[in-house]
Amino acid sequence: MKITGKVINFDEEKVYIVTDTKEFVTLERNEMDPIKGRVYTGIEYIDRTNQVKIISIIIAICVLLTTTLYFIFFSATSSFIVTIDGNTKVGVNNNKIISVTDVGDIELTNEQFTSIKGNEVNDGLILLFDLAYKQEILPPQDFWSMGKIHIYVTKDKGEEPIDFTKFKEYAYQFNYEVIVNRNNNTFD
Repeated sequence: MKITGKVINFDEEKVYIVTDTKEFVTLERNEMDPIKGRVYTGIEYIDRTNQVKIISIIIAICVLLTTTLYFIFFSATSSFIVTIDGNTKVGVNNNKIISVTDVGDIELTNEQFTSIKGNEVNDGLILLFDLAYKQEILPPQDFWSMGKIHIYVTKDKGEEPIDFTKFKEYAYQFNYEVIVNRNNNTFD
């Protein structure tokens, strides 16, 4: 909307006018040169620095929320080390495997590695056990004693402790005993 009024003052970007209704208005400077005391017509000036500040604050809040949500949903609230072939560290959040590191002697393809991540804890451990069983790198067992797989819970911030029952039952079918150390001097 174009506004017309008498020029009071001006600078390189703005022209200050008084309208017929005695209202002070700041206009954007256009191709017409303003002269003090003369009539000037233009579009009302909108201070863009406030818009930039607001947009930068909104972007900062979005980045903060995104990183907070990332740490809430994608950082390990629990982790444990399983000794299937060496030490394999598994990170868990909401009973889902979110990271697997130092897989020892198990040869994982990218497809197998990504199939372990995102699974429920017991299902992921069963997949890891099956891979080690097929590659014959499980801890040794003999005729008189069962093979042993140790799980050491190194961090557990979850509301409920991790339940390894399904994995224990699965490993028992192959004559392996799963021993869980919850880092509180008790063994499951």
